[in-house]
Amino acid sequence: MEQAQMAERTETFNMRLSEEEARQFERVASHYGLPVASMLRMLVREKDLEISRDEQFLKSERIPPKEATRFARLRARAKTEEETGASFAFPSFLRAQFREAARGGAVGYEVLGYVAAMRMFRNELEGASDAGEAALSKLLDGSVNVLDWLRRHFPRVFEAVPAKRRQAFARGIQRALEEGAV
Repeated sequence: MEQAQMAERTETFNMRLSEEEARQFERVASHYGLPVASMLRMLVREKDLEISRDEQFLKSERIPPKEATRFARLRARAKTEEETGASFAFPSFLRAQFREAARGGAVGYEVLGYVAAMRMFRNELEGASDAGEAALSKLLDGSVNVLDWLRRHFPRVFEAVPAKRRQAFARGIQRALEEGAV
């Protein structure tokens, strides 16, 4: 039986991890008493089952496909926010400033980083959940890389910053932290 299952596994999956991510993978795998690969399979099966249940619910309620997709996205975001403290917020004032910076306006990405840190981070994470509070305290005590933290806790904002401008954006966040604006 095991050989039949092994023969079916023809695809490979490689992933680069930071030291912190590797530690987290090992910790979760050891919690379940599994090797990392088996733990990943288990978690993916669980999430796939959740998605299937959502799809069945949406079909049974006769929700149109466009609304079903929106529902699934919102539910996934809510669950991610609850579990990790991530925020999918991207306020309109900040989106407008990003558009202006992309056109080469007067506001650069370093200023945008400062503004995002000053106006968004504390408002979104403080009091949101234990995970949100922990995320904010890690940023404030300087124990994490600013860009890694941003990618994890504000993924929409991170993706909006062009790759070539991320260091400038991070400098703005760092300046806000140093000046106590967060």
